[in-house]
Amino acid sequence: GDVYLEPEHLRVTTKAVNGDSAFVCVDAQLVNQVPYAVEAKLQLEIADMAGRSVFNAEYPVHLPGKRATLFSHHFQVKGIEAWSADNPVLYCCHARVVDGEGRLLDEEIAQTGFRMVQVDAEHGLQINGRTVKLLGGCIHHDQGILGAETYDDYEYRRVYLLKQAGFNAVRC
Repeated sequence: GDVYLEPEHLRVTTKAVNGDSAFVCVDAQLVNQVPYAVEAKLQLEIADMAGRSVFNAEYPVHLPGKRATLFSHHFQVKGIEAWSADNPVLYCCHARVVDGEGRLLDEEIAQTGFRMVQVDAEHGLQINGRTVKLLGGCIHHDQGILGAETYDDYEYRRVYLLKQAGFNAVRC
């Protein structure tokens, strides 16, 4: 339609993680193609992969005619499980633009994990405050008898075998 979320412009950024809560920022680019201003609402929902909602809110947005508008909002999300390499918990952020009557104009979904990544000279790499030692290797494109083309099943198997061998970092 004429009012929509710019594809691939929904961003969820974790600012802090503390136990079972996270402070996040959601950015979305809203576009209004009509020459007059539109009053709409942006509905945000963050849910785990089982569909359990951990955040739900609605924000009024004023969209000037023939312009793109950046929506940016910071908020606390409670009842989450932090992401880690051993427990890669993902969440879905659903952004919906609705008009004044509640009709859906557009929708965008982004997957995210709640994690803080820090690097310093004293502690090295830290994920959610825990130091992580990188144990990895350099893997080239050759897939033996399969040739130079890459296949998803083979790549998943290769990463699985590397994780079983104790690797947590791969350069490919």
